[in-house]
Amino acid sequence: MRNWCSLAIIVAIPILPAGLKLPSVAAQEPSMPRLPGVASPSPGYSPTLQEDGPRDNGSPGSYSSFPQGAEAAASETWDIQRRLQRLELQNAELVRQNEQLRDSLATGPGGHRVTQTTRGGVVLVSAAEPPADPAEVQPSGIAAGMLELKSGMEKLGAGVERIGENLTVTTAHKECDFKLALFGAISGEMILADARPLIPSAVAMVSPDFGRDTQIAELSARSSYLGAAAVGPSVGDFQSGGLVLAYFYSSSILDDNYGFFIARAYGELKNDCWRFSVGLDGDVINPLNPEMIDWSPAFGAGNLGFLRAQFRMERYFYPSDESKVTAQFALSNPIPTNYENFSVTEGLTESNGWPNVEGRLALGFGRLVEREGTCVRAHEVGVSGLVGQLRRTGDLLTPNMIADVWAIGADARFAITDRLGVKGEFYHGQTVGTYMGAAIQNFNANREGIRSTGGWAEVYYYWTPSLHSHFGGGVDNPLEADLTAGKIRRNQFCFGNILWDVTKSIDVGFEVSRWETAYMAPLHDNQAMVYDTRVRVKF
Repeated sequence: MRNWCSLAIIVAIPILPAGLKLPSVAAQEPSMPRLPGVASPSPGYSPTLQEDGPRDNGSPGSYSSFPQGAEAAASETWDIQRRLQRLELQNAELVRQNEQLRDSLATGPGGHRVTQTTRGGVVLVSAAEPPADPAEVQPSGIAAGMLELKSGMEKLGAGVERIGENLTVTTAHKECDFKLALFGAISGEMILADARPLIPSAVAMVSPDFGRDTQIAELSARSSYLGAAAVGPSVGDFQSGGLVLAYFYSSSILDDNYGFFIARAYGELKNDCWRFSVGLDGDVINPLNPEMIDWSPAFGAGNLGFLRAQFRMERYFYPSDESKVTAQFALSNPIPTNYENFSVTEGLTESNGWPNVEGRLALGFGRLVEREGTCVRAHEVGVSGLVGQLRRTGDLLTPNMIADVWAIGADARFAITDRLGVKGEFYHGQTVGTYMGAAIQNFNANREGIRSTGGWAEVYYYWTPSLHSHFGGGVDNPLEADLTAGKIRRNQFCFGNILWDVTKSIDVGFEVSRWETAYMAPLHDNQAMVYDTRVRVKF
């Protein structure tokens, strides 16, 4: 029996593999294109393709599960193993080459960006080629350039903001508990005009026409500024503080030179109901300004009010949660010389022994909005006035002349929607040249005060929270009956601009304005188109 069993086993050994069912090859390995160098099946192997069998393009399929004999099956198994080994070697070589490419190449040929695609553990690297037609790349190139410019400016602005956060210092006498926050801006401004303005870097009027070409190009940084805001200890219910602000103009704007022009220098005590200040501050009468790139916003063309030393008091009332009444009173310097030295142009001009008196009453109502860096009521209307005197001191043969200074003014602003609004001012007065009225003129040749009427208006629109435009105009109209030869009898302008607040620290603007200045004989009228561009970095 044992011999018969041994004989049966010997006979069954060569027959057993022929009766075994081999698994489908294609079902176990992934479908892939045929690769060169991979061995083909041996001559004894002739698989039968099913209807869904593999195609030359590597589409899914399966081999037949019916090989033709044990020899063919053994050959097939050996061939499959060889193929798998070669595929593994080739795959390893591809991975190695791709790793070398990834480590050594940052860009493709010609500096084009490299595109990396991961597929089956292999990183496929390709360099994008430029389109054949250069016109195809131009729009995308411009867009990419704009995005890159905006990104760079935003990064610069973020850096400047970080610098600004650190510009807080304490005073030498720390027991006084005063802190100073430093701030400032560097402005680059380019002004082009087809006729010479009286002040090229602060356009306020046009020089007389002498029959010659007087176009100008002015590049300056005079509108740059430095400042320090002080916060001090509490004094009873009041918070103490102050402000110093200086521009890079000289001590007189009309000089049009670089220097240090003090625009604000005051100390204050304030709370929710009162404010007391002393020092150099803006005038109480007609306090609004049009939003212009021009550093001299409509001065001499309807915008009354400038800067002067004063003792000032303000009182605030709150009739309701959405309304505020402001009463302002100031004793101010009659003859400031920080815009023009009137004693040089008009003769010895000085005060007559007592300060000017300014007052204003305003009603603000509606929601709180942020405008021009301050939080104010959406709507406000105000009335204001001033009284004072100026003296023209004569020589031995000329007696002194005293001219009354007075004016009444009105100002208003309305935020019609969150984006759209209007604002403006009106005035009528006499001898208000130191307030930028009467085309910046006080006296005529007879040393009499000049009467005048003027005003300005503006419409603004915020296209986005950081992109806004302002359009408007103004006029200053001295009374011709008060004028003598060579005086300005009318000065007017209109303007439009677009301002882009790239970040809190960077803004860019472009403005177009037209100025017309009319003179008394023998001088001739003149007009100019002015193009103003400004780039400003603030900290």
